[in-house]
Amino acid sequence: MIITITGNHGSGKSTVAKMLASILNYERIYAGGIFRAMSKDANYNPKNLPFEDWYASLADDPKIDLQVDQMIADAAKERDNLILEGKVAFMASSHGKKKLNIFIAVDKNEGARRIFEQKLKNASERGEEKVYHHINQAINEIEQRLNVEKERYISLYGIDITDMNHYQFFINSTNLTPEQVVEKILEAIKTS
Repeated sequence: MIITITGNHGSGKSTVAKMLASILNYERIYAGGIFRAMSKDANYNPKNLPFEDWYASLADDPKIDLQVDQMIADAAKERDNLILEGKVAFMASSHGKKKLNIFIAVDKNEGARRIFEQKLKNASERGEEKVYHHINQAINEIEQRLNVEKERYISLYGIDITDMNHYQFFINSTNLTPEQVVEKILEAIKTS
C-alpha cells in the first residue's frame, strides 16, 4: 500500500506520518526533508540562502520541484509500503498498489500556534526555519507561504493542492491529538 499525506502547515502531518510509519513498519519519504537537504547543498543553493528564502525562490525555477516530485514518483513505482509526505505526493502513481491520499487540515490560528510554540521549544526537524516573534507574524507568513505554494503547483502542474477532490480521506486535526489522528487514519486504511 502507498499512503500519501499532505495538509495545512501546523496540521501535524509530519508527526502523524512518522507515527504511522512506525506503527505500520512503512518507509516514510518526506519531500520537506529532501528540500531541506538540498537547501544545504551548494549545488542547489549556491547563494547559501536561508531555507525559507531559498524555498520561496523555487517558484522562479521549477527544476528542483520537478526533481523532488520525480524522486517521490520513482519511489512509489519501485517500492511498496510507503508513506509519501509532500504537497503533491498524491500525484504519485501507485502502479497498481492500493493507495490512500490523506489531507490533514487545521484551523489556521491553531496551526500557527503549534508552529510558533514548536519553534520556541526548538523541537522541530525544521530548525533552520526562522523563529516567529509573535503569533500574528506566524499566521501571516504561513498564509503567504501556502499562497506561494498553491500558485507554484498551479503553474507547474495545473493543479490546486487545496482542492479536496485529490484526497480520499480528509481529517481536521484542530481539536485532536496526533494519536487520535493516527487512530482515525488506521480505521480509514482498514476500510479502504
